[in-house]
Amino acid sequence: MIQGAPTDLVWYEDVEAAVQAQRAGQVILAVDLTRQRLSDLPPDLMLLEDLAYLMVNRNRLQTS
Repeated sequence: MIQGAPTDLVWYEDVEAAVQAQRAGQVILAVDLTRQRLSDLPPDLMLLEDLAYLMVNRNRLQTS
């Protein structure tokens, strides 16, 4: 998906599921929010301390 990313990287497609997995002790490195029609990034992304890869292709994010 992303050039240079590990091939065994686990991608989460739901921020809430990623946060729950982190609370269960998993390290969350990648979230794919592609095509979710977001206008803003979910605030819970800030809870994912180890997040290194975030895909937001084909969303409707607003820029300031």
